[in-house]
Amino acid sequence: MPNRRLSVAVSALVELAETRCGQPLALTALAPRLGVSLSYLEAVFGKLRGADLVDSLRGPGGGYLLARSPHDLSIAEVARAVGQHTLTGAREAPEDDEPTSIEQTATGALLDGLEAEALRWLETRTLADCLPPRTSTPRPEREAVHHPAATLA
Repeated sequence: MPNRRLSVAVSALVELAETRCGQPLALTALAPRLGVSLSYLEAVFGKLRGADLVDSLRGPGGGYLLARSPHDLSIAEVARAVGQHTLTGAREAPEDDEPTSIEQTATGALLDGLEAEALRWLETRTLADCLPPRTSTPRPEREAVHHPAATLA
């Protein structure tokens, strides 16, 4: 199971992808949907914005938009952006004066190898793969306000 920050990031990006084209989504509307605090979501989006995975629009009607198509955004990019181990979350490094046991070294090497394999696999998966299949019934309108500067090419 992926770590919480990666799970929240992917879920948030799916929400952005499902929002009407050109409509920014405010984090204040998104946080309750995802069941996380606004401050936690702001921290996640700060990392996503820093990795150029989302664009932000300030002011009334502002919010966040995907920076590119869901088909062009790999889940591995999201994992790297949030800076966590994909499967286990961040592992604490031992203090400089704390001896590292053989077990810790062996376990760390195994987890690092597993992490590398997971990231290789996630490179082959895009945000589009996480979107629900389209149905004939349209989804209800989102709490988004059209912003003239929010047009996607």
